[in-house]
Formats: sequence, structure tokens, C-alpha cells
Amino acid sequence: MDYAESRLDQVQAVLAAAEAHHHETPFKVLLLARTAGDWWEEQLPASSPVAEALTTNAVAIEVPPLHPDSEDWAPAYEQAVKAFSSALPSLDGYQRHNWSDLAAGMKAPAANREGYDHALTLQMHALVDLLDAAEPTPAAGAMAEAPLPLPDRLLVHERRHWERSASARGLYPSFTMDTLSDALAVAFLVGSDTPSEADSRLRTVHGLSDQLNDSVCAVRDWIASLYPPSDSRPFGSLQPDLLAEHHVGIRLMKNPGLAERLVPDTNEAHAIRLLTVYSRSAARSKSRPTLSEHLTDLCVRHWDHLAGPAAITATQVQNPDPLVKSLLKIADDALHPSDGLLALYDQLPHTSQVLADFAVRLTERVLHLRRQEAQVPPETQLSAAELEAHGLRVRENIAESLCSLSGRLSALGRREEALEASREAVKIRRILAKEHPEVFLPLLSSALHMHCVALHRLRFREEALAASREAVDTHRAVTHIPLVLNLTGLIQALTHLAVMLGELGFREEALEVSSEAVKSYRILSRDHPENTPPELCSTLDSHALRLRELGYREEALDVSLEAVESCRSLAAENPDSYLPMLAVILHNHSRYLSDMGRRAESLAVIHEATRIRRGLAKSRPDAFLPDLADSVGQLSQRLGELGRLDEALDVVCEAADIYRDLTRDRPTVHLPALAITLNNQSVRLSELGRLGEALEVSHEAVGIYRTLAQSHPDTYLPELARFLINLANRLGQLKRHEESLDVGREAAKILRGLAEASPAAYLPDLGLHLNNHSIRLNNLGRSEEALSVIREAVHIRRGLVDDNPQAFLPDLAMSLSNLSADLGEVGHHTEALEAIHESVRISRSLVKTDSGAFLPTLAMGLIVLSDSLRELGHYTDAIAAANEAIDIHRSLALTHPPAYLPKLAISMEALCDIFMELREYPEAINVIADMTRVHEALAETDPAVHLPKFAACLFNLSAGLANYGRKSEALAVISKAVPIYRALAAQDPRAYGVNLQKSLRLHTLLTAHQ
Repeated sequence: MDYAESRLDQVQAVLAAAEAHHHETPFKVLLLARTAGDWWEEQLPASSPVAEALTTNAVAIEVPPLHPDSEDWAPAYEQAVKAFSSALPSLDGYQRHNWSDLAAGMKAPAANREGYDHALTLQMHALVDLLDAAEPTPAAGAMAEAPLPLPDRLLVHERRHWERSASARGLYPSFTMDTLSDALAVAFLVGSDTPSEADSRLRTVHGLSDQLNDSVCAVRDWIASLYPPSDSRPFGSLQPDLLAEHHVGIRLMKNPGLAERLVPDTNEAHAIRLLTVYSRSAARSKSRPTLSEHLTDLCVRHWDHLAGPAAITATQVQNPDPLVKSLLKIADDALHPSDGLLALYDQLPHTSQVLADFAVRLTERVLHLRRQEAQVPPETQLSAAELEAHGLRVRENIAESLCSLSGRLSALGRREEALEASREAVKIRRILAKEHPEVFLPLLSSALHMHCVALHRLRFREEALAASREAVDTHRAVTHIPLVLNLTGLIQALTHLAVMLGELGFREEALEVSSEAVKSYRILSRDHPENTPPELCSTLDSHALRLRELGYREEALDVSLEAVESCRSLAAENPDSYLPMLAVILHNHSRYLSDMGRRAESLAVIHEATRIRRGLAKSRPDAFLPDLADSVGQLSQRLGELGRLDEALDVVCEAADIYRDLTRDRPTVHLPALAITLNNQSVRLSELGRLGEALEVSHEAVGIYRTLAQSHPDTYLPELARFLINLANRLGQLKRHEESLDVGREAAKILRGLAEASPAAYLPDLGLHLNNHSIRLNNLGRSEEALSVIREAVHIRRGLVDDNPQAFLPDLAMSLSNLSADLGEVGHHTEALEAIHESVRISRSLVKTDSGAFLPTLAMGLIVLSDSLRELGHYTDAIAAANEAIDIHRSLALTHPPAYLPKLAISMEALCDIFMELREYPEAINVIADMTRVHEALAETDPAVHLPKFAACLFNLSAGLANYGRKSEALAVISKAVPIYRALAAQDPRAYGVNLQKSLRLHTLLTAHQ
């Protein structure tokens, strides 16, 4: 069935017949539509239980070009020409031409002809070229110089056919061709179900309005002869549809009143068809702006007939702008009656990007009307009970409008206004629920949920948590309505409560709540699919986040994949409503893939989320620019994980630029996100060696959060501590060590205070910071202090592992590795070996469950183990550990060279140290040669970071070769190092001048021995 989106009644009839089909032979129903929009996702499934059941597992497939490769065009074109040459002789008036000879003389199209990749346009070209060969017209004959558009060329021949057939029936010249062309336009524009309906609509055409019934019937029969119906309707339509739409556009430009006279006689289905064809005609027309304006004005003038159909049609067509403009004008017109606006308000879809602005404007208007109603006493005399009921209804109507307004404002990014609306809605419904709990408790819980969402989006997390808890408690208190009716709201409330608990660090409780939400969701979707809102698949996405927070990475990925698949099908069928949700779920799914070490897949997924959000932000920047910046920021992280550091920096700079622009207009809302992005930008700059810039950006991020934390410490102190840690790292890189330690101590103080108040939430962060702080102390030679700090970190992480081993064993392995290094620094080598053995054992056990995520950790632990074994003289075991680390890093570098080649070089360096200590110089030289090749490859991709290391490897390799008597090879190697050091010293004499002098001396010595 073609044009299924505009023929819902027929689709429903087909599906009803399908349910009644009890024969053994199966069959398929194929629906063709221009878009898979609200008609498919909401209107059709909601039309009947049969439609809901039969569409649940149906697949929406976007039809690709038939001939994407130009070499396929010529055979397809020749096949179409041949088919048309065989069919045309069967048409009255076309027998006089030798179509076969004409077809044989035609040439295949050039490979660069536009439109030949689609079957329809290719066949249209074939037909019109064949017709032009037989009956050239002035326009077609001049085609080489000024070709007419393809639809115009075909309509030239179609009009000839109309004229011939009208003459044969005696209609022309009795009626002018303008009159008959308008009659055809009416037939194409709105159609008819019965002969009498068709005659009535044909009479709206000037030239037919005063004609006798026989004359109008003759015109109707003429149209049916041209375009026979496929069912019981009076006539069909010109095919392909774009030709019919093109003709309608031409006639509407000449006679705008053509549609005007049709409107009063149309029902909703015919009005939707009229608006659909009109909007498509406007989109195709060369006079598109004028036709679009006419369509907008038509809807405004006949708003009582067309406003509802316009709202439906706008979500189905590719050119909704004229319809949306009309709806906005209708909402803004104070003269429109309230009953009509309320009826239109009731028709609004729950979510729609196309109608988002209109939905807010109409909701504001309805809220204003309802506030006015509350100020005016009822016109009729009411009893006390009736008066009370009236007052309750008026107040609830205001609360309902406020809830709706809050959600719609939030969708447009107007978060402060959304919070104000939800706060008032909760206030009203709280009073109503106190007076009549049996009626208003369920409504209060939905208002609380909306209020929680509004608070959360403005980062008022503590208040949002309180509202979310109250929403859940209120839902649980509702026992007087069927469970299935209360379950949807409860699932939503539980899902958001889990989000708030997770963000505030109550991870175990968050997972428990989330698990209940998912369990309820699965029960509801299994037992009552007709009562399960599609958007509840976001419950799965939230549950995946809760699993990830507690270290259940594989389970998180599985649940997230289920959410992606569910939401992807929703977005394919109704992108207007579900693309934003899909972007959110993909954004999170990328993290889970990264957690599992599947970094290339992770990058592809975040690329998809970013592409979706770019499209959304282009049409609605206020609503979606923050989301775009968020995905761009994560894209930077994924690129950084793959070692694509320059790209990662470019991308995070884009995110920062977006947030700076947003912050200028609304600093209260977007300053926190700007600071987070700046913190990430600082990391990217640091990775590229741009340490001064990294420090400057880190200072800016910390400054923003210091200000925020002064007014809202509960909300912003945790993030301030993390930013201070990053600032400490940047200062340490610039060798401003005392400042670095001071900042690190400030971060530790904040985290200790937070952990005392909420250990489950902040002990993990404190353990991480102490782990890293010990490294800074060790780098400064303050080994005893470093050892004390790392012992505390290990103690904290052992406690966390006792409560949740899956989440915190990787962290404990890392701290044990650092403890081993610090113990080695103070000479406690036996204790150091015990610590690193425990660390490696943990890492090996983790690798068995998830090699992709934990192989890198194991490899780094093996390097520390190798050093510890070397210190105790266990050289054979030390060499084995270093070689295992090398093998792991080499395999990882095959798929992600920028990320793992540097670590491969580190593991090689550990092996080289062992050979040097054993005086096994040939083996050491071989390892240095391997290291040199690794750093050479890195220097080719990122010279700013890796050229100095490459030059150092060249120097060491040359010196080793020289000491071993291989002086010619040594000279060749040092000859590569000298120009590199010369260039580096020119840029930074203090850093590289000494290296240049050493290289020159070695080069001179080796040259003298030649």
C-alpha cells in the first residue's frame, strides 16, 4: 500500500483483515511511505489492539537508491525505453508513431546525468526522452540550451493527452483546458470517496460551479478514464505522485482559491490529504516561497477545519515549515475561541521536535485561558458540591497545563522556566492531594517526577533527589487504582530516583532501585504491551549506567545494547519523537564499549550520537546545543584513547567554544558544563605537550568551580576536588612542585570531608586521589611521605573491594602496583615484590573475565614486577615478566598504535635495564634498536611529543654500538640524532643544548675513527 501515512483508515482495514486471515498460506503487508513519522509510531498502533499487535515487530526500512553506481544507469535506461516503446502503442492517440524505431535510435544517458540513481527518475527520463523523440515541443526542442525540469517536460506530454481525450469526449473546447486542469488538480489534491462527493468537489472549480449534473458527471468520468481507480473510489490519481503534486502546485499558483473552496467540505482525513499534497507541491515548486505562504494563510483562515490536521500533517511531511508557521500564528491570535484552542491542545503529541515551539506557545495560551477561568465565577447557579467540583477541576486544569509546559520548555532548553512551572504544579497538586488523596495522589506523583527532572537539569541534585524520593513514595501510596495504570509512573519515578542516587554516590541503592524499575518495565511490557510507553526503554539505559558505576561492565554493555536496539527501531519509525533519546543512549553506549576495551566501536558509536545531535542542534540550537557539546566532549575522550591527540584537542576545543557561547546568554545553566569541558581541554593540551596552555585552562576551570562551590558547596565541591587534582597534575608537569603538592593537599582535604559525610559516595574518589598524590610525592624524591599516602590509598581500596570486588578490584591492583614502586624506592624490596605479585594476580584474574579492558593494566603491572624482581636479583623471572609485558603491548599496538606504542617502549626499556645490569650488551643493543624504531614511528605521527625521545634513543643506540665496536653503524645512527637535536635546541636551548653538544662530541669521535 503506497502513501500509507495518509491512508490510515485503509491501513487499519488491511490489518483487521490480516487478523481475520485463518488460512495456512502466509502473506506479507508492505506499506510504502515518504517518512516513518508519528503516523507509524503513535497513530497507527493506537488505533486498535490489532494494529498495536501487528506493528510491534514490524521493521521500517529506508529505501536506498536503486542504481548507486553510474555504470548501471545505461542498461536500466535502455530497458525502460524498450518497455515504454512496447506499451505506448496501446494508448489512444499514440499508435501513429513507430516507437520501436524511435527507441532504437536513442542513446543512453551520460554518466554524470543527475537523478539516474533512482528508479523513478530514471524511468521518467526514459519516458520523456522517448516522447520528445516522437513529438518535440519548442521547450523540449530547446533542451540542449535551456532544459526544462523533468516534471515540466512530462506534463507537456500529459497535457496533450488530456486535451486529446477531452476532445474525443466532447468536453473540449466546451470547457477550457484551464477549467479541466483545475478539475484534475482538485482530484489530485483532495480525492473523493464517492461519486456524489467527487461531483460536489468538482463544482468548486470555476467553470463547473454552474453546470448541470450531467456535465459534472462527464468531467468526473473523464478523470476516471484518464486515471482509473484501484478500488471503489470515483477515480485514481496521476502517477508518479510527484507529477500530480507538480501539477497541483502550478494550478494553485494560478488560482490560490482552488484549495480555499475545498476546505469547508472536507473531513479530517481529506484535510490531511489536502495539506499533505499542498505542502509537497510547495516543496517542489519553483515558486515555493509563494505557495508556502499561501498554505500558511489558508490554514490560519480556516483554522477551525485545518489546525488539527495541520498538526498531524506537519509530523509526516518533509516540508513542515508552512504548517508550523500557521500553527504558531493560530496559537498567538488572541481572537481564536478557547474551545477550539483547547481541542487543539488535547491533540498535541507527547513529544515532537517539529511541533516543539508551537506546543510551548499553545500550552502557554491554554494556561492563560485556564488562569482566567479561575478568576471568573461560574455563569450558572451551582450547588455547594458542584461548586467544589468546579473549583477542583479548574485548579487541576492549571496544574496539568503547568506540568505539560514544564516538559515542553525543558525540551526547548528553557530550563529555568521549566522549573518555575513544575514548582507551581507541585504546589497546586500537593494541596489538591491533601484534600482528595484518592483522586490527586497519582497526579501529584507525576508532577513531582516532572519537578525532579527540572531540578536535575539545573544541577540542583539534592533537591532533585528529595523530589524523586517523594515521587516514588507517592506512587507506592496509590493503591486504589489498577496496578497497570500506576506502574508506568512508578517506573519513571524509580528510574529517575536511581539516576539521582547514582550521581550523588549512593551506588548500591541506585542499582537496587534501578533493578526494580527494569523488573517492573519487563513485567509491564510482557503483560500489558498496549500500556507500555515506548520511551520507557530509557529505563534500560539508566540501569546500564548503574551497573557500570558498580563495575558490572559486561552486564552494563548487554543492557545498553538492548536499549540501543529498542530505541533505534523507535527512532527509525518516528525520528521526530525519538532521535533525541537515541542520541542519549548511543552517547552512553559509547562509554560501555570503551570500558570493555572496544575502542574503535566506541568511537563509531559516539560519532553517530554526535551526528544526530548536530542535526538536532541545527534545527533547535537552544534545546540541543548543550547535548551536542556533551557528545563532542566525549568524542574527544574516545579519540584520545586511540592516541589521535590532535583530533581530540580540536574536538574538545569545539565543545568549549559551544559552551562559551551558551554561557554568555545563560551563565547559571551552562557555567558548570563549561568548566568540565575546560578541565578536559586541559588534559588534551597536556597530552600534546602544550603545558603552559594546559595550566591556564585548568586554572580557569578551577576558578569557575570555586565560585560555584561557595554558593552551592553540596553540589559543586566534589567536582572542584577533581579539578584541583587536574590542576595539581598540570603544575607538576611544569615542575612547580610545591604548588602542585599544595593544590593536591587541598583536593585531599575536600575529599576527606566529603567521604566522612558520605563514605560510599566519595571514598572511591579519595582513594584515587591519594594514589595519584603518592606518585607526585615519589617523583619529588619524598619517598617516605609517598609511601605513607599510598598505604592509605591501598587501605581505602581494600575496604571498597570487601564491599564490591567487581567494581574496585582494578583500582586496588593499580594502588598495589604503586605501593610496590614506593616500597622499592625506600629499599623494602621484599615487601615491594609481595605487593606487585598481588597486583598482577588480581590483574590476571580480571583479564580472564574481560581481556579487552584489563590487558593494558596487566602489562603495566608486569613492568613493575620486572623491576622488582630485578632489584632482588631474580633476573630470569624479571626477563620473563618484561617479555610478557612487551608481547601484550605489541599486540595492543597492532590495533591502536598511538595509544600503546609509547607503553611498548616503556616495557622495552625495562627489559633493556635488565640486560645492561647483566652486562649482556648485544641483547641490550637489540632492545634499544627496537625502542628506536618504536619512537621513530611515534615521531612521524606526533613529532612535538616524540621527537625528543626518538633522538634520545638514537643517541643511546649509537653509544651502545660504539662501545661494542660497531662504529660505522654507530656513526650512521648518531648522524640522524644530530639534526634532530639541532632543531630542538634552536627551539629550546635550555632543554636541548646539552643533548646537542653530547651528540656532536660523539659524532666527532666516531668520524675520527673512520
